[in-house]
Amino acid sequence: MRDDALPVGRLAGLGAGIGGVVAAAVLVALLMLHERQVPPGGLPVAPPPPLAPGRPSLQPAPQADLAQYRDAKRQALQAPAGIDSTRGTAHLPIATAMAMRAASGAGPGSSR
Repeated sequence: MRDDALPVGRLAGLGAGIGGVVAAAVLVALLMLHERQVPPGGLPVAPPPPLAPGRPSLQPAPQADLAQYRDAKRQALQAPAGIDSTRGTAHLPIATAMAMRAASGAGPGSSR
């Protein structure tokens, strides 16, 4: 036998040994399930208790609402400037406000 040849016999024996160990482990697990009288497919899961009246329920697929919420927040951050004279506030797009803050030279902790 050459020095660079693979020991095919040993590798086949090792593969058969690993396969035997896996098969034995599966057999032991199945026997344990049979002894404990677990039905095929597992034990049934009890339904969750009903929520108290007036409490919010969880959505099964909230992705659409989350996308709508994020879109509304993004539009609010990028909306054109406006002034609310009744409340005495002004609204600027976030990019404009950050540019004005950077241009003023104010640090992150200072306020005006």
